[in-house]
Amino acid sequence: MGDNPKKMNAMGAAFWEEFPRVFNDLAKNTDARVVLLTANGKHFTAGLDLAFAGQTINKDGADPARKGLKIRDMLLEPMTGMQQVGTALTRLKIPVVAATQGAVIGGGIDVICAADVRYCSDDAFFSIKEVDIGLVADIGTMARMPQIIGNHSLFRELAYTGRRFSAQEALSMGFGSKVVPRTQLRAEALALCKTIAGKSPIGVIGTKRICQYSLEQGAEDSNDYVATWNQSMLQTDDIKAAVMAQMTKQKPKFAKL
Repeated sequence: MGDNPKKMNAMGAAFWEEFPRVFNDLAKNTDARVVLLTANGKHFTAGLDLAFAGQTINKDGADPARKGLKIRDMLLEPMTGMQQVGTALTRLKIPVVAATQGAVIGGGIDVICAADVRYCSDDAFFSIKEVDIGLVADIGTMARMPQIIGNHSLFRELAYTGRRFSAQEALSMGFGSKVVPRTQLRAEALALCKTIAGKSPIGVIGTKRICQYSLEQGAEDSNDYVATWNQSMLQTDDIKAAVMAQMTKQKPKFAKL
């Protein structure tokens, strides 16, 4: 996620350029089974680098309409737009596990909303901070977090006020699935990744795809989609390997994707 602890892993130019590219490369890696998303230092991220944002938005003297079009392109451009940071995670075939510590501010929430699983250290805290600088969270929080926690009243409270919420509150609202001591965070998240990596890759990527489709389309469309998916995927050799492994009490061996 970040390797600039002196700036609290603030999300500057390098982040917005490199992050989607890394995940696009991962999408082509048939050996990968799961991704562990971490950040170095005391804090996961302070969110958007405001100096970078100011330079980007105010770099020319164009009139407001033309500047508005450039800002829209900056957010939505298919390969380079800022929203691709979240889309790169949700569109990746394999699961992404986020392990967060310390501050997870603004854009950091945008990013981890797109992860499949969120583990938090016991000292982690979160804030949808954009409202405090006159912005609306526009990289994914507004679209994804209400669906994740299933409580629009609480989400709007957090978005309207920008107040901090703790790891324990994140757990209680369903935003995270586990809170552990900071010293155990990566080990716990890595253990989960190893468990996922040991499962059938066909089963895992299919499960992720249907989970994502259900969030985006609803139950009826999702049931139809999973039937279409399984009409071919049920023919995988992974099922035979898994059944034989259970019968012989051995660890299954699955072919790479």
